Amino acid sequence: MPEGVMAILTPEGAPLTDPAQVERALAALWKPPPNEAGEDALTRVCVGNLLVVGRSSDWDHLARSLGALSPLYPSRTIGLLVDDQMPAGDVRAAVSAFCYVPRSGRRQVCCEQIVLRGRPREADDFHRTLLPLLDGEVPTMCWWTLDPALYAALFDVAGTLGDRLILDCGLGGLRHLGPAGNCAVRELGWYRTARWRDLAASMFDVTAPRVPAAIDRVEIEMAGPSDVDRVDAVWLIAFLAGQLDWQQTRMDMPNFVEFRAGDRSVTVAFRFGQGSRAGLRSLRIRAGDNQYDMVGLPAGTGQYRLTECDANICQLPRCVHAAPLAAADALALAFNGRRCDLAFSRAAPIAARLA
Repeated sequence: MPEGVMAILTPEGAPLTDPAQVERALAALWKPPPNEAGEDALTRVCVGNLLVVGRSSDWDHLARSLGALSPLYPSRTIGLLVDDQMPAGDVRAAVSAFCYVPRSGRRQVCCEQIVLRGRPREADDFHRTLLPLLDGEVPTMCWWTLDPALYAALFDVAGTLGDRLILDCGLGGLRHLGPAGNCAVRELGWYRTARWRDLAASMFDVTAPRVPAAIDRVEIEMAGPSDVDRVDAVWLIAFLAGQLDWQQTRMDMPNFVEFRAGDRSVTVAFRFGQGSRAGLRSLRIRAGDNQYDMVGLPAGTGQYRLTECDANICQLPRCVHAAPLAAADALALAFNGRRCDLAFSRAAPIAARLA
């Protein structure tokens, strides 16, 4: 095996001067050992290209989520990592595979992984490097973890190459939910909060239509002060406002928002704890004398107690399990979700304004 190919197959990688180096490394990676007898012991799987854009210093954290994502969305992963410590114009490439056994007795399943580290002089440098590496027969998904305002040109490249762009960069990402090339742009918090949104909607399944139309106060409390908690809180309120056609009239973030709903006002109060755990602690909705509460049970259990009361009677409380989706599960849901999502379309402009 040529020395240049061997170097690119190491974790440190090798300087990239031609994208063809990566293809030669992939061919060597999958080449069976000489004189190997019997049936292949592994299967290569690729249902899509997965472009991961982030910082080189965050790769270990991103790689852990990618390891959990691979069985859910097996893909050719291309990690595009910005490294400000490298000389401008330099790009290093490393090629490897992530393998797992889906079930006992089955053949090992493997997915390709390409990691590019660098600091290009122009975003077009990455565009010319990435384009030959994408499998043209499958869709391209992008997991974006940088501040788009700081890397606008690179953000445009991702929008050009991808079919779906999933933002995961805190509150700043909510301000960039508009069109990006031909991409369907989404935000990871929308999928991370899917279970909570479903539960909030379920509390009104057996109520008269006049009850949600009479909501006048919402209180939401998150367990921690992290960006993840703040994004999730925004999505929960934006979901309610979008579904019920509330119009924002006043904002004093991060603690208070007021909406107009017909001839009445709806006040929303946010509270953020100081704990290390993330997640929804409680969601309380008031509609006159009607009360709807979703309250978390002891921290870490993922259990919530739902109570629904009107002026005369309370329904029997019910307990449900609704832990927030981990990054890998939320990404899989985002990649496989509908391209046209009306609930998201209604909520996204509200979330952008709240951000």
